[in-house]
Amino acid sequence: MSKDKLRRCLDGCGGQVSLQGLTVYHDWSWGESHDKLGAELQKNEWIKENIKSPDHYDSVNTMLIDWQLYEGGWFINSYNNTHLFNYLCQIGSNYEPEVLAHLK
Repeated sequence: MSKDKLRRCLDGCGGQVSLQGLTVYHDWSWGESHDKLGAELQKNEWIKENIKSPDHYDSVNTMLIDWQLYEGGWFINSYNNTHLFNYLCQIGSNYEPEVLAHLK
């Protein structure tokens, strides 16, 4: 079964996951079309606008390395740095990534 659809990320209680008010999606075997995401936006510009200090750009960018920003929300396109995904979805350890404190 291929993962050609997307699904909204859910936490351990079935609640919908978002980051900074934006919906978070991931690949799934069934569900909605990727068209729902809309046009891709500039993640680097979003980071610059949403960090407390320019000094934090690299650490926030690393935290979001697997995340792509679209008009319709965030899409997790790979799982090279899963800390934020695991935290938001309540998978495994519930330690909040320290880097989240760098966001406004």
